[in-house]
Amino acid sequence: MKLNVRESGEGDKIAVLIHGFNCDSGDWWELTPELLRRGYHVKAVDLRGHGHSPRATSYTLPEYAADVVETIGESPELIIGHSLGAQVTALTVPELLPSKAIYFDPPWSLPEEGAPNLFPDLSAIPSMTDEELAATLRHDFPAWSEKAIEVDVASWRLWDPATAATITDVRLSGMPERALVPSLAIAAEKDTVFAAKDHATAQERGFVVRLAPGLTHSLFRDDFDLVLSLISDWL
Repeated sequence: MKLNVRESGEGDKIAVLIHGFNCDSGDWWELTPELLRRGYHVKAVDLRGHGHSPRATSYTLPEYAADVVETIGESPELIIGHSLGAQVTALTVPELLPSKAIYFDPPWSLPEEGAPNLFPDLSAIPSMTDEELAATLRHDFPAWSEKAIEVDVASWRLWDPATAATITDVRLSGMPERALVPSLAIAAEKDTVFAAKDHATAQERGFVVRLAPGLTHSLFRDDFDLVLSLISDWL
């Protein structure tokens, strides 16, 4: 499936950006200008069932990855993926062979017994007004800016709830056996899906692991400047 791509810049280095679950390419509104300043040609995709990409009858990790490979079709300098997008990144790396990859809070740890569910029932979203959605985000994520809230509400309006079937697939797919290209994994300290107990394993498999202190799974929505400081030398 050919995906919608939010494309910007004319640099000679391609950066592919892959958003997380129930989000879209609008997620990268802060990172994109930074990449443009560094000479990148940015290609931010909308995964199937997200943003302005087509809806589908099936949503699996291999299908998400195949769509990205078909859409991009060449080896980029950099791939960055967040959450679901991080798992998609792991599956596209062997095909696209980027020069380097960055994983934002990749879901490489199974939830421990009694841990809160980071992917709650979202079935009520379609019936909520934009104002109700925004109010919910302000309550749940007080560190987010109004722009981050606006972008998230807009992405929910374009999201196919049927993609929720992907979540179990994402959490059970696990960590790649090894890093095929230079790879940086940023782990959230709070509400993470990449627990501290698994950081050493990731390092043994060739991933550079850095902790984002005080941040949640949302990472760059919580504190973009901190996240940028953690990845700047990799851009």
